[in-house]
Parts: sequence; structure tokens; C-alpha cells
Amino acid sequence: MIEMKCVFSFPRRGATLFRILAASLALAASSPGQQISLGGLDTVYTGTAKTVTVTTTPANLTNVVHYRDRSLPPVTPVSEVIFKNRPDTMDLSYSSIALAPQKMDLLGNVVVLGGDARELETCEATLVTWAKASSYPALAAANPAGYEHPITLSIFRVTAAFNIALLTKVTKTVLVPWRPTTLPNGQPYPYNGYAFRVNFDIPQGTLLPERVMIGVGYSTSQAGSPKMPAAGPYDTLNVGLFNPTASVGTDDNPAIVYNMKGTAWFSSSGWAASSGPMIRMTATTPLGETTAPPVNAGSYDVRAELTHADRVAHTRGILTIQKAPVAVSLSGLVQPRTGAPRTVGFSTVPTGFPADVTYNGSPTAPTAAGLYQVAASVSAPNHQGTANGVLRVGDLFSSWITGKTPAGQAGEADDPDGDGLANLLEYGFALLPGAADNGAAAPPRVEREEGNLAIHYQENLDAADLTYVLERSIGLAAADSWAAVTPSSRTVVSETGTTRLVKLTVPLAAEESGRGYFRVRIVSQ
Repeated sequence: MIEMKCVFSFPRRGATLFRILAASLALAASSPGQQISLGGLDTVYTGTAKTVTVTTTPANLTNVVHYRDRSLPPVTPVSEVIFKNRPDTMDLSYSSIALAPQKMDLLGNVVVLGGDARELETCEATLVTWAKASSYPALAAANPAGYEHPITLSIFRVTAAFNIALLTKVTKTVLVPWRPTTLPNGQPYPYNGYAFRVNFDIPQGTLLPERVMIGVGYSTSQAGSPKMPAAGPYDTLNVGLFNPTASVGTDDNPAIVYNMKGTAWFSSSGWAASSGPMIRMTATTPLGETTAPPVNAGSYDVRAELTHADRVAHTRGILTIQKAPVAVSLSGLVQPRTGAPRTVGFSTVPTGFPADVTYNGSPTAPTAAGLYQVAASVSAPNHQGTANGVLRVGDLFSSWITGKTPAGQAGEADDPDGDGLANLLEYGFALLPGAADNGAAAPPRVEREEGNLAIHYQENLDAADLTYVLERSIGLAAADSWAAVTPSSRTVVSETGTTRLVKLTVPLAAEESGRGYFRVRIVSQ
């Protein structure tokens, strides 16, 4: 069923076309199966550009990779018409061909695209309906405007050797209008067909080569997948045909069109006045992309596509460049209470990075005695690191001794309670300078323990100005000297809010001549 719109005799034209198709040459459809994939999408900042790895099948196909910083504001891609062979205005009818009488699944045409954009966005096809409502009263009663029917758009890659491979296929159920019987002015409708357009929105990600076949198809009682179970108005649905001159892009061969029957392709030639479906196709060009690999930490959209001749494949991914780690160390975690803010120090490796320091979650350094959770964090554009610790703001000997002894007996060497422990030792071992407690377990005591000596003593955690030193001497005479000893281990036996019981272990083999004395010396800073 063909309409040449007041130019040719329709029955004569239809017979000619059928003979041409019957003598068509079958074309083999093949798909080389090219693929492209990305790797190396998670890496760490090093100050050098980070390129993703691209693997292709077959191997070593030429390709290009595009990057876009995801922190940048989104940019709307630019839409561009890349093929158009239909007029800008819409006529009542066009030259057309029905698929059912020729048992075609689809009608297609090979075109060379224009413009620069190649990510397919939309494709519009023009169809011509011959079905009148009066011919299908039951359907017309259900919907006086027309009937619904699925229309399929197929886009194929066509190589120089004419291998054909499907790129994308979109099916859309549309309302096919009934062919009117009169014009709006009441005059008889002058054409056998009534033209309408179907616009297909293509899912993102279909990239096109320069040369493609565009096919339009639908199911009829004679062809399609699946065939319709009975004859119907779709059997008189036609594909609109175009004049060979395209305004955007070019027809690969204006004298040849193609159709598919089952799985076989056929070409047809000899069409003098029209060739192939009437199409308008748009594509987009992504903006904000660059082929220069990124250096800085962040998240980047990645789009890779083949640039090999006659091959189309693409893939997308997200490249993540993690910030490089910075080691952060804290210092000054034990400080005396002086009334001034007590800030901790920090250092970084690599050096030179600033850090934000908080105390119990606040950036304000404390002044009161107590324990404070400290967090120091480095957050630079390409680096990050954290450190956590506990700041102890405690006493000085001068503040601790106040009010605890009689007047005139508050010196470090004084012993107002007469228990043999000077005030400095009472302070260091968390004892009471005004009450005799030299029998308490807090002062150092020594025990044998599995071939070692274990020295136990108690530390005052509120003392912020003391150092505890283990010393040893071979005698107690004035001439005998004391020397610092490094224990083989230091164990915290128990800890309360203000005291810590410590055990130092010293091997017995360290005792000279089987005799020696140990002491814990407390040094006021």
C-alpha cells in the first residue's frame, strides 16, 4: 500500500515496488561484539595525574577517555540535529509504504550523520495511517480518536563491509489516529493517508558512529515480532517516505532502501522519487568534559568510547581519588592548671599541615582541671588525617599543698605528719600530707615474681608537674650512687579517676653480686 500524494498511480506503483523487493539481495547481519571496560577507578592522591585503565575486546582498539569533576555544577548537554530528511512543516499526507503487504518487519535506510554530537537523544519518525474509523466500528466506539499500537525504532551500526549490528531499540505505544473523511472546512479529505509523527526519547548512553541504519517497524498480521493474531487497522499503517535530499546529514545511497524480514536484510533499488523513512534525529554533546586526567582528590565522571573505525562501544564510571593520608601526633596531653587555656600541640607527617583541634567537641581549650577528649584533624584539599587523645589538666605542687599542712610546713621536703614521707612524695603517690600513711600500699614495694623483681607504686593522675624515675644503687652509703634503670616492662594494674597503680618489671639478672636497692624518685618539673 503506497501513496505518492497526487503524483503516481498508487496500484501501479505498488506492483512495481513488490517486484523490486522480490528480487532483493539478502544481507548478512553480524555483530563484531566489541566491548570496552574501565579499571583503576579507586586511587589515592600522589600529586600526579590519575588515568583510568581501558580494556577493549578485541584488544588494543583505539579509544578516548573523558573526565568531568563531579563537584562542578551540572551542565545541560547541548542538543543538536544530526539528521533530518523531513520538512519543518507538517503536511496532511506523504508518500508512504505499508509493511504488511510486503511482509516486512521494518523499513530502514543507511545515512551519514551530520553535526558533531553523537550521544543519541531523540528520533522522530513520520507514519501515515490509512485506516478509517468506519472500517473498524468496534475500535472506533472504544476510542473515537484512534487505536493504540506499539511502534519500534531500531538504530544499527553499518560498517564499511556492510556488517550490520544493533545499537539501540526503543518501542513506544502510540495513539494512531483514524484517517479523517473530511477536512476542517467540511470538504472531502483528499488523500488516502493521514500523516502523524512519533517521537522516541532514547535512554542516555547510546553513542553513534558516523554511518547508521535507521529502521521503523511495527507488528502486523503478516510480519513483526510477534505477528498480530488477526487482520486489523495496523495492516494499513504506513511508514512515511522522504525526498532523497536531507537537510542535515546525507543519505548513504538515495537509490537504495533496506528492510528486514525475520532475521534477513534485503536491499531495494529503483525508487525514483523517495527513499527510506522520514526521520529527524537529535544528539547531545556532553559539556564540561576534558581528556586531561585529573590530579586532585575528588570524584570524577568518566566516559570512555572507542574511536576505532566502524566500531561503536562506550562505558561510564566514576573515578575516585582519595585524599592522601597524613599522620597526626599529639603532644602536651598532661598540663598543669594555671587558669589559662591549656592547648595541646600536634605535628604532621608530611610536615606543615594545619589541624583543627577540639576539646570534648569544642574548639575552646579548657582552663579547669579534668579530662578532655582531644581530636585533631587535618582536612586539606588533597590530604587528610586525624589523631585522638586525652588531655589531663591537673595540679601543680603549689596548688595541691595549699590548705593541707600547718603554716610553714608546705615545702616539698617538709613532713608535717611525721610519717617519713616528704610532702613531694605524698603528692606524687596521691597520699595525705597531714596524716601519717607510710604503712599504706601506695609507696613503692618490691616483690619477686618469676625470675624478676616487680616494683609497685601509685601515681597521682592529678599531678601535672611530676616525673617518676626508677633508680637503683648497690648500697645506701653516702658514697653509693643511684642510677636510673629502664624496666623491661611497665604495666598499669588499675586506674581510678585520680590514681594509677603501676608495676615495673626488672630482671633479676640485672642485680650485681645479688644485692641492690631500688627507689622511685619523684621529680618536680
